[in-house]
Amino acid sequence: MTICALIFPKWLTFAVPYPYYFEKNYGLFKVCKRPFPSYEQGDCQEDGFCELWPLRAAGAGMVLAVIIGGLTLFGLLATMCSERRKRAKAWAPLSL
Repeated sequence: MTICALIFPKWLTFAVPYPYYFEKNYGLFKVCKRPFPSYEQGDCQEDGFCELWPLRAAGAGMVLAVIIGGLTLFGLLATMCSERRKRAKAWAPLSL
């Protein structure tokens, strides 16, 4: 789910039904199909928003979660494919 959240730009949908239908999808790094935030599109009107958004706060947390999740899955597979004696010792460090 974390990988899908990084790829697909539909975290938040803003829709205006009246008088003309308008829909905008916000993701972690994209708005609709364009990069987010963007200086050219006026996303950076608030001081410090563009500098802090993708690199420090949300982006770094999600990328770190994907790395830790991948390492955990690799550890689970390695533990399950090892012999019985090694498997018994491997569950304690893996549970951390």
